[in-house]
Amino acid sequence: IRLPVAKGLSLAVFAALATALAWRLDATLDLPAGRDGETRFSPRTRSILSEARGSATIVVFGSRKDPRFREAMHFARSLERESREVAGIRLRSRCVDPVLDLGEARRLAAAGVAPGSVAFERDGRIADSLALDAAFGERACASVIERIALPFRRRCIYWTTGHGETSFDDYGPGGMSDIARDLALDGYSCRKIDLASADRIEDDCALIIAAGPKTGFSAAEADRLKGYLEGRGNKNEGGRLLALYGAGDTDAPGPLLAQWGIKAAGRGGSRDGAAEIPATGFNAMHPATRPLAGEQVIFERPVSFAPSQAADGDGGGADRRRFTNLLSEDGACYAAAAERGAAGVDLAIRPTRIIAIGDAGFVANAQLRSRANANRDFFLNAVKYLAGRDAMTDSGTEADRLVTGMDRPARARFALWSAVAFPGAAYLLSLLTISARRRRK
Repeated sequence: IRLPVAKGLSLAVFAALATALAWRLDATLDLPAGRDGETRFSPRTRSILSEARGSATIVVFGSRKDPRFREAMHFARSLERESREVAGIRLRSRCVDPVLDLGEARRLAAAGVAPGSVAFERDGRIADSLALDAAFGERACASVIERIALPFRRRCIYWTTGHGETSFDDYGPGGMSDIARDLALDGYSCRKIDLASADRIEDDCALIIAAGPKTGFSAAEADRLKGYLEGRGNKNEGGRLLALYGAGDTDAPGPLLAQWGIKAAGRGGSRDGAAEIPATGFNAMHPATRPLAGEQVIFERPVSFAPSQAADGDGGGADRRRFTNLLSEDGACYAAAAERGAAGVDLAIRPTRIIAIGDAGFVANAQLRSRANANRDFFLNAVKYLAGRDAMTDSGTEADRLVTGMDRPARARFALWSAVAFPGAAYLLSLLTISARRRRK
């Protein structure tokens, strides 16, 4: 009788000590269930994860007593599972407590990562980090992953000025400072350019944005912009332009776009006479709109587009100019793309690309802050397509390189297995076979 009592007392003492230790260390047990499995990612995030290659580690650095810690850890695990599903970049997640993991905490602190942050580690070094504040979330993390996994050469976006355009540094309801902040998260820097006084367009130009000009470009400005688009001085380096139509009946970008296959066909309105038009007819085949299938954008009296005479004309090969309907509603095209040259012929050629969107205000600060729609993702996808992230020549990889998606340790393991292990196994098998035959004789 005494033995069971002694065992019971021992178990009770052990349970009490374990509970006291857990309370002292603030130990928690996170199970892969509940909120961790409910995270749903946007098409843009899934597209970034699928296009990125290699591997990276998401390190949640903070105290387990911080209420933001568990939310961030749940999010990191969801992002890790999502990366496995889309079969792109290989993400891993782990946590570092500054009290319990002194060695790792010291290493992160030496790299400039403060507690209460999420660090992104790639190739054995800290590539970037985000503070666990109001700005932390899916969009910020996706932008960091895109920036560290898809390096590119051209990092500046130039916004035309001098024609009443909307400015990226205007913080008012009609400005575009909100979308400019997203571009900065993607690794771009926004600059203004006055085509009337600029001697040249710099080589770091990823694309030019004309955000709702109210007056037309002069002959000198149009010629300078045309030369940039044509790649004057380097026929293999075509330019990129994003033209947004402003309010009113002005058609300032019209003469220039018509030369590349796009013409304005009038302004549209909804069937009930309202100015706002919800559009969902994204082109499921085009890289700029493929991830947005099923999403909805909101326009306000947008301009509709049609092919001009220059589209699909007599020119062939590198001189061919193709018109593509990117977004339509009720038979009207409200966003169109034009590209000079046959796609996929030569990766060393950077073809001319233009996207025209019928409403500049669809990414104004007031529009983005007041509505839940795909306006922001559509704009960022258009910029991504124009910047050439989908071409190897613009992702920092030469056209004659084979991209394996493996880091240095993975390449070493591949070389070891392919050059040593498998040939060695085959050699040993042949020796065993020869030895067995000799014994039979």
